[in-house]
Amino acid sequence: MTTEGSSVLSKPATYLGRALYALELLAVGPSSPSQLAKPLGVNRSTTLRLLKELEDLGYVRRDPLSRNYDVVIERFIPILGAGRQAEWRAAAHQVLRDAQEQTGEATVLGMPAGPWMVYVDHMPSPHIVTVAERVGSVRPMHASALGKAWLSGLSDNIIQEVLESLDYSTGTEFAAHSPEALRWDVEKVRSRGWAVDQEEFAPGVVCIAVPVIVEGKSAAAIAISGPASRIGTGQIEQYASFLLKNAEKAGLSRSE
Repeated sequence: MTTEGSSVLSKPATYLGRALYALELLAVGPSSPSQLAKPLGVNRSTTLRLLKELEDLGYVRRDPLSRNYDVVIERFIPILGAGRQAEWRAAAHQVLRDAQEQTGEATVLGMPAGPWMVYVDHMPSPHIVTVAERVGSVRPMHASALGKAWLSGLSDNIIQEVLESLDYSTGTEFAAHSPEALRWDVEKVRSRGWAVDQEEFAPGVVCIAVPVIVEGKSAAAIAISGPASRIGTGQIEQYASFLLKNAEKAGLSRSE
């Protein structure tokens, strides 16, 4: 299935397809060859050979203690910033910097990878109590402000297919756990222009996000996140307004 800014692979039948799918699976977190073998549709020894080649190329690393594999996110940064994408990512980085300085909270740029949003840029909070995040962190599409913001920018002819492809098993009790519930959330985002995750991914964490629209397509999402103890209803609306205004100013909104 091909979507705007996202590829969701299902039982890949080629070597290249398995390699790409392995990278998507590893973006969720470290895994062993045995854990990856079933979704890849091959045996453990074949999976191990594939991972060894990806390791030799520098795309994955193997932990010497756990023997699990993980993605080397730094390997992909030049790819994600290449060509015309570098221009809008530079503009997005400035929005992140301004938002972090204005609010004192962590800010992040997330891009879609299968059913996840991957952090590709991050400005940490100077507060002692903050949310532990870094470039390479992932959040489930259905239980994050980043995911809902990105989904809100998709065209009507593909969004339902994307919603039905997601795994709704993660997230807290406050998260959407069905395509219907998530569609309702996304329509709210479309109506007001911003998304919020109020303890949907993790207890005590709040995140506000707006979609990044590039050449009429949903490319990413920009967010402010922090502890619920510091981000109440008033701050949510204030931060959302700040992100919307600055995304539009940077040419990263649909109105541009």
